[in-house]
Amino acid sequence: MNSRLALGNDAISQANYASIQPDRWMRAELWQRFGVLFQHADHLFDVGCGMGEDSLFFAGNQDRVSALDLSQSMIERLHWKAQQAGLEGMI
Repeated sequence: MNSRLALGNDAISQANYASIQPDRWMRAELWQRFGVLFQHADHLFDVGCGMGEDSLFFAGNQDRVSALDLSQSMIERLHWKAQQAGLEGMI
């Protein structure tokens, strides 16, 4: 992978993450709707997962999640968060 592209994506991801925090209501609404669509024990793919908010939510609901992101640092953060939440085997 092009390391300059990954570094640029990291910088953008960091800036965007701070801006999405006020929109938690929208994410909660989506999770509620997705909960109806996906059955427990499904295997979901979170493409462009960023820091993994959605991956963590679904893993917490007993769904297996494969999370992909261009940014290695975002994947590392997701793995750290999953470990802290006791979900490392689900993602």
